[in-house]
Amino acid sequence: MRIVFLTGGLGAGKSVAARFFEGRGTHVISADAIAQDALSPGSPVVAALIAEFGSGVAAGSTDSAGCPGGGGLGSDSLDGEGPAIDREALAALAFASPEAAARLNAIVHPKVVRTLAEELSRLTSLDDPPAVVVVEVPLLVGQSALMAFADAVLVIEAPLETRIARVRMRGIPEEDARRRIALQPSDQELSALATERIVNDSAEQKFFGRLEGFLDRLMAASSGCGGGGQDRRAGGDTRGEASGE
Repeated sequence: MRIVFLTGGLGAGKSVAARFFEGRGTHVISADAIAQDALSPGSPVVAALIAEFGSGVAAGSTDSAGCPGGGGLGSDSLDGEGPAIDREALAALAFASPEAAARLNAIVHPKVVRTLAEELSRLTSLDDPPAVVVVEVPLLVGQSALMAFADAVLVIEAPLETRIARVRMRGIPEEDARRRIALQPSDQELSALATERIVNDSAEQKFFGRLEGFLDRLMAASSGCGGGGQDRRAGGDTRGEASGE
């Protein structure tokens, strides 16, 4: 079973890539979904976040001006389940600075790592484990505990202005999008981790073709037909091929 970590900055297209792989029958795990599950009302992670960032991040709370802090699209109900997180309020604080983001990650990431380790162990123990598992991970830089699981790392890249435009289409203001991207690892930092990079800077079908080529090479390597051996690379750095330039 080969484990591929799929990552990229906000708006680069890693989630599109994850859906593509899933549509091709590849087993996909979302680290972000694990993190969202960790924010279930009443969980220890929620309690730790409220203790760290204050009651203003609790759903149904009020901010310093007396305005409701919960009830938005990103908040959870409090009904009978214990404290919940207003995700919009938490994001506003956590993305305010690198220090705040680090405080958030220090609370959430250990839970993500433990849950991911358990799921990968379960898959490995199956009588017929999947040949390839793709783990979609928002951020990898500085996450040595996560990197220990990876046989290959696929980084999705895109020009900054293209990413900004995509994020704005989600309803996120440009200023907010630029601030969030600035707080993330740079393309250079992500590239340093990559065993392969794919550029998502053109038509969707062209991007899908690049992903298809990567998956073909990966499946060949996992079956022993591609000369994979002990080489952790899925096929080398094909940035030039992938970019179409």
